[in-house]
Amino acid sequence: MSIFKRRAAEPVGPVERPQVRQYRYLLGTADLPSLERLHDEALGTLDVLIRAHILRTAQDRTLSGRELTVDDVPEMARLLARAEVQAPGIVLGALTDAALERLAHRVVTLPDAEPHLEGYSGWDGVALAPRGLQPTAPDAVRETVVETSPVIMVAPQTASIGAPRSLASP
Repeated sequence: MSIFKRRAAEPVGPVERPQVRQYRYLLGTADLPSLERLHDEALGTLDVLIRAHILRTAQDRTLSGRELTVDDVPEMARLLARAEVQAPGIVLGALTDAALERLAHRVVTLPDAEPHLEGYSGWDGVALAPRGLQPTAPDAVRETVVETSPVIMVAPQTASIGAPRSLASP
């Protein structure tokens, strides 16, 4: 019998890079127009292969933006920012480490990102509360949701539900 007992080793999880952590904070706290602007600027500076990987991942995970190419940077930025605001981690969780680190680095090192990182030092790293896409101005709600949201909207049914369309009276 030994007087020295060994403790079971605690599992070591992956260590998150500081800029990726800052990027997650920025995604959870910045307003949508700022996120779109930051991503537009950052994506434009990324290598085309990294941009292609990000775009393909966003298309696969959100099931939208199929018509976009790697040259459609503003639309790609809008798709990525909106997807991450609606469902945090939906795209970022599927990116390779290299793509995520490069994107995070480009976004958080932009001068316009600084004001959005002010509360970062007090953040505990836990996921932030989910938020919706609703803009602050009530007049912009209809325009934003209908025209630029990647969410699929279903049109109301006009035919009678009880009868097949061919038998419905005109």
